[in-house]
Amino acid sequence: GIVARIPDTDGKLPDAAIFLFEPEKLLQIVREAVGSSALFAARFRECAARALLMPGRTPGHRTPLWQQRLRASQLLEIAQGYPDFPVILETLRECLQDVYDLPALERLMRRLNGGEIQISDVTTTTPSPFATSLLFGYVAEFMYQSDAPLAERRASVLSLDS
Repeated sequence: GIVARIPDTDGKLPDAAIFLFEPEKLLQIVREAVGSSALFAARFRECAARALLMPGRTPGHRTPLWQQRLRASQLLEIAQGYPDFPVILETLRECLQDVYDLPALERLMRRLNGGEIQISDVTTTTPSPFATSLLFGYVAEFMYQSDAPLAERRASVLSLDS
C-alpha cells in the first residue's frame, strides 16, 4: 500500500490527480528521496554493522542504540562522499528492492495513467483495518525522522529562508 501524508487544511483536499506521475519520473523521485530518509539511515546502520564497520564493540557489553545511531550517522556522512561505496549501494538496494517494491510501483503508475485502474477519494472518521496497518508501519519507519543533532536542525530551519 501507499501512505500519503497530507497536511491539515481548512480548504478543499487535493484530488486523486496529485498521485499520477510518469513512471520514470516517479522512480527517480523515489531514488532521490530515499537517500535522505530515516529509513535509509536505519538500514545503513544495519548494513554497516553487518559489514563490521561499526566501531566500539566491547565483548560482553552491548552498545546503546543511541550510540550506534550516532556512530552510523557519522560513518554515513563520510560515506556519502563516495557514491559507489559498497555499504551505500547495499543500503540503496535494500531500501528500493526489499522495502519499496519499485517494479510494482512502476506497473501501478502505468495502469493508473492508462486508465486501467482508478483512484477513489473516500473520507472517513477512522482508518480502515488495511489503512491502520499501513499507518502503523509508516509511524514505525519515520519515528526518528526528526531525530537530528541540534546544529543540523538549526541549519535546516535557516535554509528554509534561502
